[in-house]
This record gives sequence, structure tokens and C-alpha cells, in this order.
Amino acid sequence: MSERSQPASPRRRDLARKAGVVAHSPTLTTAAAWLGALAALIATGPAQLAQLQDLLRQALRSTAQAEGATEVAAEVAAAPRVSAALLAVASLVLPVVAAAAVAALGAHLAQARAFWIPRRAVPGAPAWPRGAGARSAGGLWALVRAAALLVAGVGWLFVSAPQVAALAPGAGPRAAALGACAALLSSSLLVLAATWVALGALELVGRALALAAASRMTAAETRREQREQGGAVAAWRARAGRAGSAAPAPLGSTSLGLEEATLVVLGDSEAAAVVWEPRRAPEPQIALTRRGVGVSHVLALARQGGVPVIRAPQLARQLVEAGGAAVPPLARAPLAELVVAVHGRRAASSLAARR
Repeated sequence: MSERSQPASPRRRDLARKAGVVAHSPTLTTAAAWLGALAALIATGPAQLAQLQDLLRQALRSTAQAEGATEVAAEVAAAPRVSAALLAVASLVLPVVAAAAVAALGAHLAQARAFWIPRRAVPGAPAWPRGAGARSAGGLWALVRAAALLVAGVGWLFVSAPQVAALAPGAGPRAAALGACAALLSSSLLVLAATWVALGALELVGRALALAAASRMTAAETRREQREQGGAVAAWRARAGRAGSAAPAPLGSTSLGLEEATLVVLGDSEAAAVVWEPRRAPEPQIALTRRGVGVSHVLALARQGGVPVIRAPQLARQLVEAGGAAVPPLARAPLAELVVAVHGRRAASSLAARR
């Protein structure tokens, strides 16, 4: 197998995104959901739990009072309390679920730059490693996660030993025990979330390194991509040349035949350079024609070479549509008038210069 010593090209990275080969950590997304849920629980949990506790107390008190009432009356009296309890539970659960979903979505978008990651085969795109090596790496990563969670759990128990001792029967009043239980629950969830965040960050770094290694290219792949890009540029230039009747030469080039042109006839979207010197060329000749984008190049070269430019749309169209080197007979009369006008202006300017 060839050595992948060349960095990934922008085209290969784009193909990787289209194939869904992106650095993404599900563990980090899960950790973000945990943190969002904890934040919502800390923000809204105490008030909602107190409300739910009051509802439960009212329900127990009403049950004790309604022991002598009929079954129908007890059900009618309990219905509002059940509805209130369900609303309290919903007001406690829904913010937590919504915060977890928003946090998970934000983490996913930050990693994948898209709402969903496609899974499709794209020719030329890199792929994640497969086979025995990939399975071994997956098993090793599972062991690392289990070890990290075990270490975090043991560390949490070691640090929280006094709070755990406060939960022993007879260790203190019930209110203190409930407070210690809530503190232990919150700290355990925070430790779990922090551990999951660290594991997710480690997984994301590993995925990014694996993606960089898979996206690297061999020298042969780099040369082939350069040839393909060169062919695409050549095809674009050919299409541009067909749109302008020929590919325009670069500015300053003398290959267009403007060095001996008598004048350039300009139309709306076409131009024709004509050579007509009675001593050199008794018959008028069309040096070149251009349409579309090529007209601007002809005008620039004409200005650089001092070739006169005359606007005559109908004559320019006739010269361009002639498709040959000879000027059509019907176009010679109007062309002769333009040539005479040009030579007349030149003679007048030279006479004024001598005076």
C-alpha cells in the first residue's frame, strides 16, 4: 500500500463531509445532554419539588379525611388533586427534557456542522478504518470508559464519605438527612457529567486524529486530482471559448492579428478587426472576430496598439457572420467609408501637428 504522505486537499475534505466521515463524538453529545438536564434541574427543580411535595401532603391529608366518605365522593374530591400532581410532574420533567435536547443538539451541530450525518459511499472520499484493528480499538475504548467511570465513582465515594455517614439511621434529624441525600444526588450527577465530558473530549480528539490520518493522500492520488482539476479548468476554458467564438488570448499577445489591423469594427456584442491597406492588401481581410466575452479583450488590445475602434453594429454583425478571412461584397462599401474616415482623421491630425 502506498504511503499517505500528502495532506488532504480541500476537495477530499469536502468529499469526506458528503460521505459523513466527520469528527463526531456521541459521548460528548450525551455529556452535553446531561449538563443541560442538570442545569435545568438545578434552576427549576427545588421549586417544582416543593410544589409536588405540598400536593402529596394535601393528597394524604384529604385521604385521611375522606375515609368515612363514599367511594364516588372520594373520587370526585381526588380528581383535582391528581390533575394538579400531574401538572407539577410535567412542569418538573419538561424543562429538564427540553434543556437536554437543546444542549445535545448544540453539541451535535458544533461537531458535525449539520443536523444529520449522512452515511453513503462517495467515490474518492476517505473512510473510517475497519477490520480487526478497528474492533480492537473499539474494545480498548470501552475498557477506558469503564475504568474512567470506576475511578470517578470511587473518588466520589471517598470525597462524599461524611455525607454518606449522615444518612445512617439515627445520625440526625430527618430534614438534615433529606438535605444530605439531595446534595449527594446532585454531586453524583455532576461527577458523572464531568467524567462523561472528559471522555467525550478524548473521543473527539481521537476521531479527529483518525480522520486526519484517513484523509491523507498518496502522491499518486494527489497527481490524479491535479490532472482532474486541470481537465476541469481546460473544459471551462473551452466552453468560454465557444461562448465567445474563440478563447481570447491574454492581454499583450500579438497572436490576435491586431498588430497590422487598420481598424476594429465594434457591435453590440461582437467585434471584428479588419486589415485593408491598398499598397499591401488590395482586398480587405478580416484579421479576427470575437463575440461575447472576447470583445473586451479585443478592445483592450486595440487601445494598447493604437488601432482605431469604430462603432458600427450592423457592419460588425456582417463581418462576424461571414465566418472567413475575406470581407463579404455587401460589407465592402460601408467598410470603405469607415476606412476613408479613419485615414482622413489621421491625415488631418498629422497636418495639424506639422503646423
